[in-house]
Amino acid sequence: MLRNILSNWVGLVVAGAISFLITPVLVHGLGNFYFGIWVLVSSIVDYYGFLDLGMRTAVVRFVARSKGGNERQGLNQTLTSGLAITMVIAIVILGSSALVAAVLPRFVDVSRVPRPIFRWLVGFLGASIAVAFPARMLSSYLSGLQRYDLLNLATISTTLMRAVCFVIILRCGYGIIGVAVVTCAAWVISLTLQWILIRRADPEVVVHWSETSWRRIRELFSFGVYAFLNTVGDYLRFYVDSIVIARVLDVALITPFDIVAKLMEYMKSVVISCGSPLMSEMCALDGGNRDGEIERIFLRSIRAFTLLSGFMGFMLVLNGRELLRVWVGQSFTAYYNLLVLLSLAYIVLLSQHPSILLIIAKGRHQAMGWWSVAEGVINLSLSIYWGRRYGLFGVALGTVVPLVALRVSIQPWYTLRILSLSVRRYIAEGVGRPLLACAAFLAVCVPIQHLAHPENVLHLMVTSAWQTVLFGVLALTLGMNRADREYVFQRGRQVANSVIRMRETVSLSRAA
Repeated sequence: MLRNILSNWVGLVVAGAISFLITPVLVHGLGNFYFGIWVLVSSIVDYYGFLDLGMRTAVVRFVARSKGGNERQGLNQTLTSGLAITMVIAIVILGSSALVAAVLPRFVDVSRVPRPIFRWLVGFLGASIAVAFPARMLSSYLSGLQRYDLLNLATISTTLMRAVCFVIILRCGYGIIGVAVVTCAAWVISLTLQWILIRRADPEVVVHWSETSWRRIRELFSFGVYAFLNTVGDYLRFYVDSIVIARVLDVALITPFDIVAKLMEYMKSVVISCGSPLMSEMCALDGGNRDGEIERIFLRSIRAFTLLSGFMGFMLVLNGRELLRVWVGQSFTAYYNLLVLLSLAYIVLLSQHPSILLIIAKGRHQAMGWWSVAEGVINLSLSIYWGRRYGLFGVALGTVVPLVALRVSIQPWYTLRILSLSVRRYIAEGVGRPLLACAAFLAVCVPIQHLAHPENVLHLMVTSAWQTVLFGVLALTLGMNRADREYVFQRGRQVANSVIRMRETVSLSRAA
């Protein structure tokens, strides 16, 4: 599982770096107008993603359970049935793209774009999403097998190849249609590569239409629909604030809110990337009816996620004002209170992420789907109401209040009920130690921060470095139990030995 988490982090860093570097290439290569058209059409076809209906989460769960229970037929049925579903969805998307190409110009002014170019653009991007559905289904199968190393290898390879092709296509003058063709071709290559990697990870896999099971299709849909409700709740919770701000406040205020939200997304991405391997592991254990190990791994993951989210969130609280000033300018430090509010909320949200994974792994996520939608609706209503009264801070408050209320009451209670775990043990063996470490960290850092604020990039880096070392010491001594420390030291020795062996190999090869 540690290998999977590390590979997820590597994939996250590489994909983020490529995205950061390729964006200005697209802007300058396409020009402001055509880049805007690219973003517009891409955003519209991205809504096809809702047709997934939670199937990817369902496939991960059923594959992991079948693997944990050594059910060969279950693996074959899940993959074949999932591919059958995605093929139907792909056909629907291809038909819908023709309708979008005909209807969209009536609602958005694209008169400056030649009609054939616009239709080809919608067609190629629609085809990209159509191919992406079976490709993502294969990636879900790899996730269920807990081969995130292979999944990230495929992602990194295709992302890098696509970026290189973008540069070549734009330099050759093929413009926006060339970029769309590359995007579609990249998904085709991704589909092929992931199938090759699946054959490597699971040589016994069989994909034949005779393996399609209507019972398994019904199980995937009945499981996936509630995961889909959770996705809808997340969308209402995290992605409609800009619309609310534009409607009840001022479009210009979207910019500072988006700046703060980006920091939250970076924090969320780092923490959530640890969750996918954890859910696969929990599903496999559940498939093998190993409830004792599920309880043990849940308590350990609660400690780890609380420490990781606490570290990242409190670092933003301590250094956020200076980070905003260095990153985007002095004027944005006026929104530091907004950053503090959202950082504290995200600490609560992300520290409880193992609870969500456990609920899904145990197949008890029906109630979670409904309360996620309810939370999203309450969030939207409160953001509109408080946004009119308190401005940008009120919009954020509308997100924070229902989020925190749910994560400190209903969700932990529901999780403990599933595990038959007492509150006392949950605090003593779960969140208690990490919270103590975070409290000690703040007790040391807050007085020092009041005495000396970072004044430049170098000072900010030095401050962040000593705070990181301090948190690491407190996490080892206060935030972890003896078993956690032994595990960390064991892994550290293994990494050190690997580095030493690598250096010796390099030295011997040079000597030869």
